[in-house]
Amino acid sequence: MRFIAGKSTTIDNLRRWLWSIEVLIFVVITTRTSLIEAEKGGENNGCSAVKLAWNSKGLDSSHVASSTTKGEHLQVCAKTSWTCCTVEMEAKLLLLSRQDLNRTLSNQITEIRQNFVTQTIKYDGFCSELIDKASRDLHQMFLKTYGVIYEQNSKIFAELFQNLKLYYNGRDLNLQDVLDSFFETLMQHMFQLLNTNYAFNAQYLQCVTEHMDELKPFGDVPSKLSTQVKRGFIGARTFHQGLVVGREVINAVSKLDVTQSCVKAVAKLLWCPHCQGFMRLKPCQGFCLNVMKGCLAEYYELHETWSTYIEWLTKLAERLEGPFNIESVVDPIDVKISDAIMNFQEKNEEVSKKVFLGCGQPSLATRNKRQTDDDMTFDWKPSGGRQGAARPTTAAGTSIDRLMQEFREKLAPLKDLWKELPHSMCQNFTATEETKCWNGSNKNRYTQQLVDDGIANQRSNPEVDVDVGRSSALIEQQKLLLTMIIEKLKKAFSGHDVNYYDHDADGVQQSSGSGDDFENSGSGDDGKVRVRGEVELSSSLRPPIKTFPPYVSSHPQDRERSRTRGRITPPTSAAVWSSVFELFWLTGLYFGLMIVLRNV
Repeated sequence: MRFIAGKSTTIDNLRRWLWSIEVLIFVVITTRTSLIEAEKGGENNGCSAVKLAWNSKGLDSSHVASSTTKGEHLQVCAKTSWTCCTVEMEAKLLLLSRQDLNRTLSNQITEIRQNFVTQTIKYDGFCSELIDKASRDLHQMFLKTYGVIYEQNSKIFAELFQNLKLYYNGRDLNLQDVLDSFFETLMQHMFQLLNTNYAFNAQYLQCVTEHMDELKPFGDVPSKLSTQVKRGFIGARTFHQGLVVGREVINAVSKLDVTQSCVKAVAKLLWCPHCQGFMRLKPCQGFCLNVMKGCLAEYYELHETWSTYIEWLTKLAERLEGPFNIESVVDPIDVKISDAIMNFQEKNEEVSKKVFLGCGQPSLATRNKRQTDDDMTFDWKPSGGRQGAARPTTAAGTSIDRLMQEFREKLAPLKDLWKELPHSMCQNFTATEETKCWNGSNKNRYTQQLVDDGIANQRSNPEVDVDVGRSSALIEQQKLLLTMIIEKLKKAFSGHDVNYYDHDADGVQQSSGSGDDFENSGSGDDGKVRVRGEVELSSSLRPPIKTFPPYVSSHPQDRERSRTRGRITPPTSAAVWSSVFELFWLTGLYFGLMIVLRNV
């Protein structure tokens, strides 16, 4: 009896489970069938499939008409065709279209801007570490070589590296003055240490430095080092500012708002097919391109200036790999300064005689016996040198050559960024078959002519009403900013000194000599040029309800990486067949279980 009772309970449980499977299969079959039927479109399908699709997107299906009507009441979607859209639904479509376009465009531009942010931080970290490492290397080498005498005069060398770093960070300093001051101060200190029997006042030491060009106590080291340091640091600092400007231009144009005409065109492109039951029909390529070229016409106005900017930034990167290599100047600077000191030591007697002849015989130093006994006579012969000192060959785990190669590879696809933006927005989103796509009114070929790029050519755009006479103040401001940095890049490329400028919120140019102090400034959203600090980016972007593919560059490798990143694409025919196969499988399972149950 227990066995029979247990068997009866098992059968009841199996029946309840089978009933649940039956309900599930019914829901799946109903949903799949409705969506597949809706894919075909047509007046006879009614609006139930549209309501179902609308619900699947989390939207209020009460805005969908209960039955199809003519679209005479609509403002954007087709008026002559049958429709399931009400006025309220069309208003919702416009709101969704604005959100979709703003979000998708922001996501694509933010990705490119983040690339600039990352490269700027990486480059800035490398250059800063390079200068710091060179300062540490000199300190270690000179401490071992010259001992206590170096410790007593280490401030001279510390100030040199401090000034070099301030210059790189944007301080208003003249590099030639920085290096001249360093060698003049070094000469005064060395002259006193090598002539300890004499007393020198400030006036006499000033006379010593006035004969420096004639005496050349350090040989040709100061002139050669000055040329190398100027080229390396001017190029490095200008390249850094070039990266920052590119970042800020991208940040500024990302705030361009879309026009209402553009919003209507996007609604017609993406959402109006839903009104006629085409929930999965892709737009025709020409239709999408005309819409995007009209919506993004202002961005194209940056193309020529931006392309020139990328070209000169790339050229300067090539120079930084070669003759303007800051790493090849800064890394061995301790050896070059040591060579200068050696030269002075070897020429000390000759230099002292000429100084005494030109500036007069100095008075002997007066000192008591204790001072004489405790005084140290400086010997400039190195005691150890650089041998045995383990030094890293690169800063921040990389080298300037590798950095510049990486930058040039990343910059190349961005040369036509604004020109290719409409194409990248439509790529992988439009239909591949010209006759099986949404043309704005039905499922058919798009017959309108494709317009050219730029605002002026949008006069003949059949999809977007563009005010061709209106000029964007924001775009003109960014073009001016790019033009100024292009001139700086050109000067740095030729080895000439570069003046730095700051810009206020209105884009007014304000000169500040050879460089503004950006050291403590960050990167904000007020349109100002910022050189320091990491840019704060939004990490809470909602996934779009409907989205274009991310930016795809002209390079095959970049295109392949972008092909599967963050894209929502309608199901293909293979996906439909997969669904049909799933239905057959579930149906077979159902009947199989029924047979088992009857046998029990």
